[in-house]
Amino acid sequence: MLMDLRYHAASLIAVFLALALGLIIGGSLASDEALVLYQENLIARLEAENKALRGKQMEDDSYLLALRQEKATLEKNLDALAQGYFMEVGKSRKMQVEGSDTLLGMVLEPIEDSYDYLFNVREGGEFAKKVLADSAQLVEVPKNSRLWELALFLMTEK
Repeated sequence: MLMDLRYHAASLIAVFLALALGLIIGGSLASDEALVLYQENLIARLEAENKALRGKQMEDDSYLLALRQEKATLEKNLDALAQGYFMEVGKSRKMQVEGSDTLLGMVLEPIEDSYDYLFNVREGGEFAKKVLADSAQLVEVPKNSRLWELALFLMTEK
């Protein structure tokens, strides 16, 4: 019986000791101003970083929009120059488009007899030029290309 009483007393002491230790640890965490202050500072810093990043993103978006507008203007000017190039080439050479009378938006006059350039507009691929038997040139043009790209290709392939 003596052994049971000591065992019972030890277990009661252990339970009360664990309870006291839990109260001490819990009380120190709940009233720890340093931890709360650290978390508040961390939240404030993250909010400031987020605000700065959003501002940078807005600046980048406006800059990207300006670049896109500039690109559209430059491509419009390049298309106008390409049309001038094709008008000039059209004075000395005959151009025909296979199955159509427009070449990437530019209207070509239909030709019944021989031609110097025959344009074949097709889906995908790259620009290609082949010389035909009668010294005419077959130019394969991707459908999604721009007129200025074709003009640049023809100027560099001479």
